[in-house]
This record gives sequence, C-alpha cells and structure tokens, in this order.
Amino acid sequence: ATHYMLEAKDLGLDTTWVGFFDTPAINEAFPETCGYDLVGLFPTGHADPEKGGPSPRHTQRKELGEYVVEL
Repeated sequence: ATHYMLEAKDLGLDTTWVGFFDTPAINEAFPETCGYDLVGLFPTGHADPEKGGPSPRHTQRKELGEYVVEL
C-alpha cells in the first residue's frame, strides 16, 4: 500500500489511505471486489491546488488524558 501511494506521488498524483468503510456497500458498487478481504481504499487523483493541503485539524491533538487511562 505504501509503495502504491509513493508511486502515485511520483506520478504527480495525490492519494490517501481510507481504512474505515462500508465493505458491503463497496462490494455492491464494485462487484469485482467480492471475495477479497479489503483492508484499505486509495482514492487517487489531482488535488485542488487551493484546497490540496491537510485539514486545519490535522495538527490538532487531544490531551493524552482524554483517551488514555493509566492503570
């Protein structure tokens, strides 16, 4: 998967790894995926130069105590 993403970038394309998706919906839309254990989707194309950067929330982080409990 990483090599696919690196090759896409080398070809001047942008992509992202989508790891959470509705597998039955994907299988219905793309019957050729039936029988495969899908672990990721990689939408690929040309980014909008004005919106091609990461989301403003990309660098925002929750405090560790919000999701980790020390036992």
